[in-house]
Amino acid sequence: MCSTSGVTQGEETPYLVWPRCSVILTRSPSPPSYMGTDQGYKLINGARENVSTVDYQDNNYQAQAAVPLTMETHGGEDVAVFAKGPLAHLLHGVHEQNYIPHVMAYAACIGQNREHCVSRSGAADIRPVLSSIAALLTVTRILC
Repeated sequence: MCSTSGVTQGEETPYLVWPRCSVILTRSPSPPSYMGTDQGYKLINGARENVSTVDYQDNNYQAQAAVPLTMETHGGEDVAVFAKGPLAHLLHGVHEQNYIPHVMAYAACIGQNREHCVSRSGAADIRPVLSSIAALLTVTRILC
C-alpha cells in the first residue's frame, strides 16, 4: 500500500508524489486522496481519468470518487460527542455509533429503561430530559 502523509520534500506536493507511487500498483496515476462516494466519479473512454493531466490548482477541481453518487455520505470517522449533566458519564471515550442513540434515549427518559426517571416521590424527574436535550443538540450540530 502506498501512502503519503506529512510534509513532502522540497517543492513536491502530494499531488506530484502520489502518482509515482500508485503507478506501481495500478499502472496509472492515482490522486493522493479519493472521495469514497461523491459526484467526482469519472470515466473517460471506459477508464478512470488520468490524474497526471489534472490541474489541482483549478478552482473547479473535483476529487475523484470511488463510487458514483449524487451526494456525499458519512465516512464513518470518529465523531466527538460532548455531554454535560446527569448521566453525562455514559458518554466518555470511544463508543460504537449504535451506542449513542441508546444513551440519549436512556438519558432523555424515552423508550425502554425509564425506571431511573422516576424520583423518590414517584413523580417524573425532568432533569435527565433537559441534559439529554442539550446532548442531542450538540450531536445534531456536530453531525449536520
